Amino acid sequence: MREQYSMRLAITTGALILLVAVVFALFQSPELLDFPETAAVKSAGMVLHPIEKRRDCTGCHGRDGVKPYPLKHAGWSIGSCTRCHTPASGAAPDSGASEARIDEKTGTARPTPHPLQGMEECGACHGLDADHSYPEDHAGRPDVSCTECHTLL
Repeated sequence: MREQYSMRLAITTGALILLVAVVFALFQSPELLDFPETAAVKSAGMVLHPIEKRRDCTGCHGRDGVKPYPLKHAGWSIGSCTRCHTPASGAAPDSGASEARIDEKTGTARPTPHPLQGMEECGACHGLDADHSYPEDHAGRPDVSCTECHTLL
């Protein structure tokens, strides 16, 4: 009787350890479950900018970036971003972001064509209702974040 109990306990403990190891591995590397066209892939947002010359999504989408990723993405490898988020094709994106604001030669945000001295409040001229408005997806971003992507000429 005691031997049977010990055997069941050992099997149960081993199964729990294996289950915890699998869950931990999947949490650390979600790409292990790389199934084509999962529900997550279908619902993931489209990347609204070129990614060819960008290797690190966390520059803008890290926890301290201008558009941080959700907490559930913490710990995922950089290579896993494009498994769910696909870059937009040549068609204009639906979110209001304008592909014309991306420099086609460099694949980066267009440079600022004017000096910034005395013009530190970008939203004053580039607000949604301004003559030189920024895309809708830039709404709510602080002025200090503009130069993270837009450089001076």
